[in-house]
Amino acid sequence: MKITIRKFNEDRCGNFAITISYFALLCSVPLVALFAYMSTKLLGNSELAFRSLNIFSDEFFAKLDPYFFQRIQAVSKNITNLGWFGLIGSLVAASFLFSNLIYAINFIFKATYQKSFVYNRLMEYMIMFIIGIILLISLSITAIWTAIHRTIRESPFVATHINPKIVSLIDNFFLQYLIPFTLTFLVFFSLYKLIPEVKVHTRAAVIAAGVAALLWEVFKRFFAFYVAHISAIGIVLSKLLQGTLTSIIFFLLWISFSLVILLWGAELAAVLNERIHQQHA
Repeated sequence: MKITIRKFNEDRCGNFAITISYFALLCSVPLVALFAYMSTKLLGNSELAFRSLNIFSDEFFAKLDPYFFQRIQAVSKNITNLGWFGLIGSLVAASFLFSNLIYAINFIFKATYQKSFVYNRLMEYMIMFIIGIILLISLSITAIWTAIHRTIRESPFVATHINPKIVSLIDNFFLQYLIPFTLTFLVFFSLYKLIPEVKVHTRAAVIAAGVAALLWEVFKRFFAFYVAHISAIGIVLSKLLQGTLTSIIFFLLWISFSLVILLWGAELAAVLNERIHQQHA
C-alpha cells in the first residue's frame, strides 16, 4: 500500500487524472446524447438506461436536476440534433481522452509508448469498443433481470411460498452490488491487462482490478452521500448554482476522483506485476 501511494505521487498521477477529466468532460455531452438515443431505442427510456449502467449510485441521480433527463430525452428522439460536427468532435475528444489514459497507464508500468500513429489510434478505438461492449452487456443484463424480476413477482407460486422481502433483497443485491462490481471489475481489468506495452500477468491485473473496483464502488456511494449531506462545497453549489450546472460540477468532481482510483489501481497492478515477474525470473 505504501509503495503504491509513493509511486502514485512520484508518477504525478494526480495531474494525469485532472488532464483526462478535462477531455472526459469535453466528449461527455455528445456521447451521452448518442448513448441516450441508442439506449432509448432498446429500453424506451433514457433515465432507465443511465441507471442501468450502474456507474452512478441512486443518490447521485437524486442530486441531478430532473430537467437534465428531460433534455436528454428530447435530444435522444432525434440524433441529428447533434450534427456531424458534434459527433466527430466527440470522437476526437474521446481519442484525446483515451490517448492520455493509455499514455498514463504505460507511464505507470514504465513501458515504452512509441508506437505508430495508426497503431495508437487502433488501440484507442479498441479500448472504446471493449468498454462499449461491457456497457452493452450491463444494459442487457439489467433489462433481462428486470424482465425476470417482473415474471417472478407476478408468479402465483412465488407470491404464495416465498417471502417478498427475500425476493426484494436478492433483487437489490443483484442490481445494486453484483452487477456494478462486475462491470467495474471488467473495465479495470481490461485497462490494466490490455493497455500496457509490457507483459502484464493476469493475476496482477485481476487483483488490482478487484481492489480498485471495490474501492470505486465504496467511493461512488460515499461521494454522493458526502456531496448531498456533508460537503460545504456541495451545499453551497446547490444554493448558488441551481440546475444542470451543479450536476456538471458534481460530474467533473466524480470523474476526477474516479480516475484517481483507476490510476492508483494501475500502480497496484504495476507493483504486483513486477513482483510476480521477479518470482518467475
